[in-house]
Amino acid sequence: MQSQQWSLKANQSLPPLDEKTGTISDAGTSPTSKLLSFGKDGRPPDFAFAQQKMRSRQVQITWKKALAAPLVACLCLMLLAVITMVSSQSVEEVRIQYDGKADSKATVRHVCAAGSHGQTTSCTFDVAVAKDMEPPILVSYVIDPFYQNYLPYVLALVNYVLEGKKATAGSRGKCKDTNSDRTRDGQEIVPCGVRATSFFNDTFEIAGIPIDQKNIAWKTDVDRFANPSDYPARTATSWLHERYPTIVAESEGVRNEHFVNWMRPEALPRVTKTYGNIRTKLTAGQIITLHINASFPVSGLEATKELVLTTYNALGGKNAAFVTFLWAASGTIGGLSVFFLSIQAIRPRPLGDPRFSTAVL
Repeated sequence: MQSQQWSLKANQSLPPLDEKTGTISDAGTSPTSKLLSFGKDGRPPDFAFAQQKMRSRQVQITWKKALAAPLVACLCLMLLAVITMVSSQSVEEVRIQYDGKADSKATVRHVCAAGSHGQTTSCTFDVAVAKDMEPPILVSYVIDPFYQNYLPYVLALVNYVLEGKKATAGSRGKCKDTNSDRTRDGQEIVPCGVRATSFFNDTFEIAGIPIDQKNIAWKTDVDRFANPSDYPARTATSWLHERYPTIVAESEGVRNEHFVNWMRPEALPRVTKTYGNIRTKLTAGQIITLHINASFPVSGLEATKELVLTTYNALGGKNAAFVTFLWAASGTIGGLSVFFLSIQAIRPRPLGDPRFSTAVL
């Protein structure tokens, strides 16, 4: 007699034997009663699931079907590229480069470079608005390149300090490793780390046009940051507002939204951070007077700095790189599809055995 096919856990016994039917059953007390019912010969019950006779659907893969998928993907990418391109072209922006090697893509260029050791350089100049710009107008600064995605830079911070907790000597070790633990006169830097001590501190003003600098950081980030309980009374400590007084107020500390923005690293070398929003309309031909206090040196980095004023829509601002990527992706997929189609036309292959050319849907 064949043995019954049971898989038992520890301390588990078989359901009782039904003397009338001669089958093992759990008397229908659970949804698995049918699965636990076996005959005297140990065979599973006669229904589709137990007998592995469930209905299935299969598709025969032909060269037409195999090429249809990439062609559909190509058309979808082309459609998305057109939508993105039209959306990007509807955005108006003014790019003002004020430091670094001249960039041909900049709308305006005025030199206002900070000193090599962070000495502040103040500049005032006029900028003409080419086209109407409807509010809200996003104001952001760009540093290119600046490698916030470099792993030692990303890891060089102490989360305990940013959250207002007391840091251990061991947790501040990463700050010592990057020489961002203490000032030259021996004061303890709070918060420490390369990210916190490389804070971008250029400031921007437009005469007669206020820049709203509220709600520019993620609320979840702002809520996570907190000042220590002894802030700012602790002695022998270099606080954030003391190092960057033109950006950070004493009442804010690490909860300053410009600082919170900076502490979220960019994935790409082109760093773009929100500075604020303009809530008034700028008209074509309007002359705006821009005042910049440049304190963030980039000459040693061979980087450029820009101030960007831009409108935006549901898909964001201008993004020519993304449009180019979509066109390149659709062209690559379409080209490969045409290539394999030409191979099939020149050297057609007969369909193989259906048993080896089907896939379960």
